[in-house]
Amino acid sequence: MTKTTSSVSPLQRDLARGILDLLRGRGAAAGDRLSRVALAEALGVSRTPVNGAVALLEEMGIVAIEGRSVRIVDLDRDASRLASSGDETSIARLLVGISRARRDGTLPDEVSERHLAQHFSAGRTTVAHALRQLAEAGVVTRNRGHGWSFTQGFASAEDRAASYRFRMLLEPAALLEPTFALPPGFEARMRADHARFLDRPWTADDAVAFFETNAAFHAGLAEASGNRFFAPVIAQQNRLRLLSNYAWQRGAERVEVSVREHLAILDALVAGDRQKAAELMRQHLAGAAALTFQMPGSGTSAPDGSDIDHAPPGRRAPKHRAK
Repeated sequence: MTKTTSSVSPLQRDLARGILDLLRGRGAAAGDRLSRVALAEALGVSRTPVNGAVALLEEMGIVAIEGRSVRIVDLDRDASRLASSGDETSIARLLVGISRARRDGTLPDEVSERHLAQHFSAGRTTVAHALRQLAEAGVVTRNRGHGWSFTQGFASAEDRAASYRFRMLLEPAALLEPTFALPPGFEARMRADHARFLDRPWTADDAVAFFETNAAFHAGLAEASGNRFFAPVIAQQNRLRLLSNYAWQRGAERVEVSVREHLAILDALVAGDRQKAAELMRQHLAGAAALTFQMPGSGTSAPDGSDIDHAPPGRRAPKHRAK
């Protein structure tokens, strides 16, 4: 059965666009075979959402799934179905609302779809898409009997600061691995994805797409290290910071700073200066860590810890099931 457009998650649609852009950028042709593992590595995501994106491309006649491999059928097929929709805006708005409620402690650890629909005045379809997106990212899990549970994120500002110190040790080192190599298409995709946040006015709903771009950048560089031990750790760090990062508080100015710092790291890597790139990465993360205890737009400390990328980590809500 072919999925309707409304049944396709925003993440699947975005990844399908990314795969199509990647293949066209590589000059791929009909008959070429692809690995879903390689696609996940190139796009800086896990295999689960890539499987959904590939299935969508198969329904559109762009690729064909043949066992464990994927064969390109026709890269020139009409891809208008992959364009962003109004539904995606509604889902992004709900995800921002959920992240802010978790941060404020007004949303419990366990919720039902009905509770979320009532709490945020959202349609059940929108709620289902939002939960599926969070589940694909490993942020929520479906309860065996009823409802959904949020996984553990940062429990305190100290947790977040420790995370940045850990990443400052790890991520610059990944860029210096002897096996480091940017995958084909990664540079072009990252430049295009980052540029769109400089080319249009910022809205709160953009926080979801911006975090996905941010996470893909860091995860993609970890994959590019060629050392298989880096990527799972960065994926875990992305999961831990996802919900708090959807609740952006620092406005368009910090968006531009983050984008330009990412692009400077990419410039150094493309130029072959990995030592410079590693130092820029260290400075990027150190700047984030320095802002962890600073409130946006002020010199006061924030007990719940804001950072360069997004909002403070959530205070844990009471452990009970929403009715």
